[in-house]
Amino acid sequence: MAGKPYGSPCRLFCDWTGDPPAEPGWYLRSQGGSVYFIDAQRPTKGRPSRLVLSCIRTDPADVPADATVYEFTWYSRKKRTR
Repeated sequence: MAGKPYGSPCRLFCDWTGDPPAEPGWYLRSQGGSVYFIDAQRPTKGRPSRLVLSCIRTDPADVPADATVYEFTWYSRKKRTR
C-alpha cells in the first residue's frame, strides 16, 4: 500500500447539485482501489454546493458485503492564482 496507513483520517471535498452524493456510513471507492469510510459530512461555509466529507482510510478487504459503496473519480483542481 502506498500512501497513508489504514485507519488514518482524511477530508475529501465534493461538488454536487441536487441530493448529496454520499451519506455518513457509506464507503467511497476510487478507481485506483482506495476505500474511504464516510464518518461525517457538512457543506462548506463559503460554497454550500461543496460538501466536506470527513473520512477514514479503510482496507478494501474490511468493507462489509452489504455496505453501500459509492464509486468516484479523482480530478485535478487548478489552484487560483492571485
